[in-house]
Amino acid sequence: MERIDDLQYKNLRLIQDPEKFCFTTDSVLLSAFASAKRTDRVVDIGSGTGVLSFLLNARTSASVTGIELRQDVLDMANRSKELNNSVGISFYNMDLRDAPAAFGDGAFDVAICNPPYFDGSIRPKEENKVVSRHMTECSIEDVCVCAKRLLHEGGKLYMVFPTSRLFELAKSMTDNRLNIKRIRTVQHSEAQSPHIALIEAKRGAAFSCIWEKPLILCNEHGEYTEETARIYHII
Repeated sequence: MERIDDLQYKNLRLIQDPEKFCFTTDSVLLSAFASAKRTDRVVDIGSGTGVLSFLLNARTSASVTGIELRQDVLDMANRSKELNNSVGISFYNMDLRDAPAAFGDGAFDVAICNPPYFDGSIRPKEENKVVSRHMTECSIEDVCVCAKRLLHEGGKLYMVFPTSRLFELAKSMTDNRLNIKRIRTVQHSEAQSPHIALIEAKRGAAFSCIWEKPLILCNEHGEYTEETARIYHII
């Protein structure tokens, strides 16, 4: 059931299996929202098939380390790495709770994560998709603890999360000295409420947050807005 998808950016391709989990708009938006310098060391927490790692590496040339629990998904990421002849990307089969001991506290400048969104009690029919979408193997607290330890003081964490659970995320971040510095909400159209938020947090930063203008994905005709089209490299 595997397929090869065109990421429509710098000829990148990604091996995916629809029977497991395929990346969504959230990952594309997060990769465009995140910032990294060429010299930065980036960790992709819960890297899955590697879409965030490939897009961020291609855009910034920063080195990216992906950590992923599921071996079968990691195998797809490594085969995509070979397919793309990617340089500066490494994937490791690892529980995120073991990552600080493996790489060392403060080993990274930037962390990026598109975490499972849903409570572990919600289970789709396709069991292979449970771990990708539901917090059965980790909690948002686990993610924040991992990021706090992997980032050095002043290091940045970029995440995407549902607006309905934003305060839960903010508490976990604050408890782990990951203070939110920038938020941008995303909504399908001007007539709809925001459904996800793109977040930048900084380890050990002072409390101050910039709320950016919302990202509107589609216009009144259901077509991509100009900004969304640029994010998807359509224009």
